[in-house]
Amino acid sequence: MQTHKVVVTPTAASTVQAVTHGTPQIGGLLSDFYGKYGTPHNQGIGNSETWLVSSQPLILVNADHDASGKTTNVGVTEQDMSTGTTWSKDQMINYCAQFMPGDATAFNSVGDYNQGGLFIDYHSSIGEIVDLLAQGSCVITMSNS
Repeated sequence: MQTHKVVVTPTAASTVQAVTHGTPQIGGLLSDFYGKYGTPHNQGIGNSETWLVSSQPLILVNADHDASGKTTNVGVTEQDMSTGTTWSKDQMINYCAQFMPGDATAFNSVGDYNQGGLFIDYHSSIGEIVDLLAQGSCVITMSNS
């Protein structure tokens, strides 16, 4: 009887990134998120990373990137852990705006923040961006990703 040695190679819990200190934003380097927020709290779906930015209110920032390390998707979740309430639409828009390129200009909006979500389309030098705002969350995506 022949025996076979099975070698198991562990996989990393998160992708190791060199830290850079640019502005964490859509279209920028994922490593800028490491520079601002430190080590991710956990790995998200696929290549994304999640940072626990605040515990009260609970603020989670999730960022995903392409093969070149460019951030293609940013998600923010916010909730007051004492009351269960979330920020207003204006508070959510203002917080999520920090992840937009400086030249992003809104040109279209569809939907309702309180009923399923508000989609806002932006033009910018990196291309078209879509921001989905809903109660307590935003998801910013490069539309060509």
